[in-house]
Amino acid sequence: DLRFRAEYNAGNADLQPVAGGRVPPEQRRERLTRAIRHYRGALLMDPQDADAKWNLELANRLLREQASGGGGGDEENENPGGGGGQNPPSPATPQPQPSSADQGAGRPMTREQAERILAGAEAREQRIQRQQLKQDQNRIHGVRDW
Repeated sequence: DLRFRAEYNAGNADLQPVAGGRVPPEQRRERLTRAIRHYRGALLMDPQDADAKWNLELANRLLREQASGGGGGDEENENPGGGGGQNPPSPATPQPQPSSADQGAGRPMTREQAERILAGAEAREQRIQRQQLKQDQNRIHGVRDW
């Protein structure tokens, strides 16, 4: 448990300043790569940890965004089309909790970033529902789990 927390917290130490916009552009890639490495190490010790999975996904998305040339500018009045529909997010979907250090720091999230995060959460929710359905089918067909 101590090693898991150490890896997870080391990932947070690199991810939070990048996500909050407090890291110079030339250091973003290195810090995101390190954060991803730490979150993967944490997930090797506890593959079910939702926070580590969430933060790993966020770090991966920020790194892809960095590689593709950064954000998409001001998109508040644009209709991005596609995906998502008009369904509100599920209350069971974990939401990132900003630390007190992140309050009011950095720049606001763009619509594109928010949609990427929501798409990832939706995919995760579908994966969980499929797993639950498989478990339910095994119980229904008489497969004993004892």
